[in-house]
Amino acid sequence: MTDLTDKIADVIANCDMHRDSFRDIAYAIIAALPDMVAPLVWTKHPSRDIWRCDADFGTYKVYDIGPKPSWDFDSIAMQISFTADTKEAAITAANAHNAALVITAFTGVKP
Repeated sequence: MTDLTDKIADVIANCDMHRDSFRDIAYAIIAALPDMVAPLVWTKHPSRDIWRCDADFGTYKVYDIGPKPSWDFDSIAMQISFTADTKEAAITAANAHNAALVITAFTGVKP
């Protein structure tokens, strides 16, 4: 938890305590939250170019097969799938989607 505490402290330290209201500081912390979500941990399939991550909200998969890499997310509430230019871009997009779902728990605004 210290790492998260340090990151929030950095956000607060970058605020102007003489000019910014408490609401401004709260918005700055909320805006920084997506970057504080830990990246997903991926496991590669033993014989295929497929990576998988079982996250709190569902399962992510990245496929580096076929003409374009893709990623998908499967949960009780939703199933989505997207293509990407590279496997790395697919992993980045999946991580961003996961961060958006985590932040939804704080804000109530769906991604």
